[in-house]
Amino acid sequence: GLAKNGTHLPGSQARIHLVGAAYHTSSAICKLVSLATNDYVELYVMNTTDTQNVRVSDMSMSITSLAN
Repeated sequence: GLAKNGTHLPGSQARIHLVGAAYHTSSAICKLVSLATNDYVELYVMNTTDTQNVRVSDMSMSITSLAN
């Protein structure tokens, strides 16, 4: 999911079910967020069904400014 300034953004999470540690997949999250100077956005991942660590091997984040 996404967080703004350390606070979770509702509606910004994606649930993915992986079968086995060697399984690979991709996902996308799209969220419109208002940002001010010094605001920051974080992406976080969590394993909710197992004790194995989650490993993100490739990631791309794109942030675009919209005119007022």
